[in-house]
Amino acid sequence: MGELCEVIPKSMRNEVIEKLLSLGKVGGWEIGRPVAESLGKLKNIIPQSMGKSVIESLLKLSRDSDWGVRRPGAWSLGELKPVIPKDMNLEVLKQLLVLSEDYVSEVRGRAILSIGKLESIIPDDMSKKVIDRTLYLSRDPDWMVRRPAAETLGKLKNITPKDMGTDVLKRVIELTEDSEWGVRQKSIISIGLLSDIIPGDKVGEITGKLLALTDDPNEIIKLASVQAIRRLGERIEKDKIDVVLEHEFLQTQFF
Repeated sequence: MGELCEVIPKSMRNEVIEKLLSLGKVGGWEIGRPVAESLGKLKNIIPQSMGKSVIESLLKLSRDSDWGVRRPGAWSLGELKPVIPKDMNLEVLKQLLVLSEDYVSEVRGRAILSIGKLESIIPDDMSKKVIDRTLYLSRDPDWMVRRPAAETLGKLKNITPKDMGTDVLKRVIELTEDSEWGVRQKSIISIGLLSDIIPGDKVGEITGKLLALTDDPNEIIKLASVQAIRRLGERIEKDKIDVVLEHEFLQTQFF
């Protein structure tokens, strides 16, 4: 049903959501999994008046004994930020932190990705815990957890405590050498997002790192590196600007 979001008429929206909520009470792999996933996919048609019921249902599904239900539950919580009642923000965030410790890597990955999507509702007194957890997951043995963790480190820029900025930046740079290209790509993107908190004496070093990555055999890595260099913009030192402009691949992207 989630795939039909764009064709569901307004007159049926409430009925569809109510039906899903009713089915969600059953839980379990066969019913709970598609319900949890559909609620996230239907984010654009869920009325604010049903936000509390939807989030309550997802919180319950995210606690299901079957990891196949917890996984889409974690994902959908991150998709539904617009309908989360303010008085439920903390409960949602706490549950996602719990899910980020799940024994199943796919659940951990979805949870930390959703935390990144909910950056704007994370309170100050929770920011350190969230950053610590994200840094920890960036070292997860499963690349399907390291990749969203690398992405989330960039998305959490605005809540990163000043005394943790150096650790975050250092870890993101380390991840550009990950064995999995998907992790490298997300870490490069995060460097771009973190560009304005990079210390002045580190800009040259990081620019050099990004320039080297534009020679990566993977085209996706090349393009991510170019985009990150663009974000650095005027912060790039003059001697490095000349190198950037002379780089053959970058010329095809900048001009």
